[in-house]
Amino acid sequence: MKASKPHLLIVEDDEVIRSVYTQYLTEAGLSVTEASTGAEARTYLASEHHDLVILDLGLPNEDGLDLIREIRKRANTPIVIVSGRSDPIERVVGLEAGADDFLVKPFLNRELLARVRAVLRRRGWEQPSGATANGVPTSGVTTFQGWRLDLPARRLESPIGDTVHVTTAEFQVLAELARRMPEPVSRRDLLALVHQREWSPADRSIDIHISNLRRKIEVDPKVPRIIIGVRNVGYALAP
Repeated sequence: MKASKPHLLIVEDDEVIRSVYTQYLTEAGLSVTEASTGAEARTYLASEHHDLVILDLGLPNEDGLDLIREIRKRANTPIVIVSGRSDPIERVVGLEAGADDFLVKPFLNRELLARVRAVLRRRGWEQPSGATANGVPTSGVTTFQGWRLDLPARRLESPIGDTVHVTTAEFQVLAELARRMPEPVSRRDLLALVHQREWSPADRSIDIHISNLRRKIEVDPKVPRIIIGVRNVGYALAP
């Protein structure tokens, strides 16, 4: 059973910034644990359950990307990167490593809270009543080419029954493709659903999520037969 409120881990070496995040998110009704280093974060990750990790990439003596990769090896805990690195390549690398979202400093605390809540909603927190959350079904099981997508459990199973770990954003993309299968879904719709922002030609977030999914479910990711690209539209899931 889930706790009464989501539990976040903030990994940020700047004490002032960390305290500001903690105060704002706590006042918004979230439970927060703070870590100032990667080593401290690993200790908490090993001993506590966290519903989401807010992670600064510029940690003392290490790159936060290494911590993301470690987390992804054992769990699909949502990760929101907060970083002063504004290079678009950094954003791509962070998402490819397994992060669900990426915020460039400085940003409004309100935006951080909005992004956190959006990711948490995709994990079942603050779900609206009814059969859907953010337009994605929350009940039932969808199958495609031997794969099994369990929406209530938010679990993806391979044709041989293995559980395949996907990030929150990847699950959201796959669930929406499954909901509208075999019709194509535009990048614009997927971006609005997953990251709650307008699409632009320079935004490659959805393409990165699709690429990560293909590596996990396609026999040959370079020749996809499950998640099909539809020219000038977006992507479709083949039944």
